Amino acid sequence: MVLKSFIKSQKVDLICLPETKIQKTSIRVVRNLGTGRFLEWGAVNARGVTSGILVFWDNRVLELVSMELGLYSISCHFKCCDDGFLWIFTGVYSPTLRSAREDFWDELGAIRGLWSDLWCIGADFNVVRFPSERSGALRLSSTMRRFIEVIDDLHLRDLPLLRGMQRGLSPFRFENIWLKEEGFKDLVKSWWLGLSFRGSSSFILAQKLKKLKGFLKSWNSKVFGNVAIRKNLALTQVGFWDSKELLGTLSTEEEIAREASRELSRHSRPFLSKSGDRCPSISGLDFEALNRQDVVKLKEPFTEEEVFNELLALNGDKLQGLMVFQWRFGSVARMS
Repeated sequence: MVLKSFIKSQKVDLICLPETKIQKTSIRVVRNLGTGRFLEWGAVNARGVTSGILVFWDNRVLELVSMELGLYSISCHFKCCDDGFLWIFTGVYSPTLRSAREDFWDELGAIRGLWSDLWCIGADFNVVRFPSERSGALRLSSTMRRFIEVIDDLHLRDLPLLRGMQRGLSPFRFENIWLKEEGFKDLVKSWWLGLSFRGSSSFILAQKLKKLKGFLKSWNSKVFGNVAIRKNLALTQVGFWDSKELLGTLSTEEEIAREASRELSRHSRPFLSKSGDRCPSISGLDFEALNRQDVVKLKEPFTEEEVFNELLALNGDKLQGLMVFQWRFGSVARMS
């Protein structure tokens, strides 16, 4: 099963599945989805052929303190086994009918009042905050405005999905092998200096970065092809030579071939600073310094008009599919 293989490969500690459409959840169902013997679970069964939520977790990592089941949600009060940290996870599946959605918002408000610990909500709200998050949407609807209002009322922060199975465009990735290419830094500098936009400092910076990303993607395709594929092939070759070495001594030519594959795979990894932080080197790139007035503007909050115009310019879509969360909660996300 694809889902079970994915969970096993990602070594996730907490899984939330919305819209299960399962009318009677059992331990057998959970064990068919999860891996290992250390599973605990909770579920809101489906009503008819819609809805249903399943949450299960590794009890070696998370200890369940209490659980609350609602019509549209399941809330688990957890304690982390390694440090005793207390927090709440709520898995939701929002009704699609507008008449029932207010009941769902009220249910979330009631959950907020049950505990005072940090709270995280995940799964499917069946609504988006901005037009850019839904294909074909051109303006803020009353449903979007209400969703934004609820997030504000509950003092939540909308964080991006860090891990999971998702469809849509993949995020932009800076490949450090680019820095090894002769003339790369001069090329980036010429692109950057050749871009010109009018507007606020923050708007100009965002637009130049967006254009630069397009230049880099096009250049990478022409010069390197798919770096990820090349890296995987290199790692496969390293594994082949390592396996062969277990059976006997490698020849000089084989040693050279293995070292070349290792070098290629290393260049595709992020460069690390002495402190261990991800820190690609940009030495040799000259950037024009901002004046004091522009620095002050960068610290100013965006106006609603600026945000709205930027969102309309994007061409994204609502994230869909399975929400799978991997928790080392102290370092991933804490909501208050």
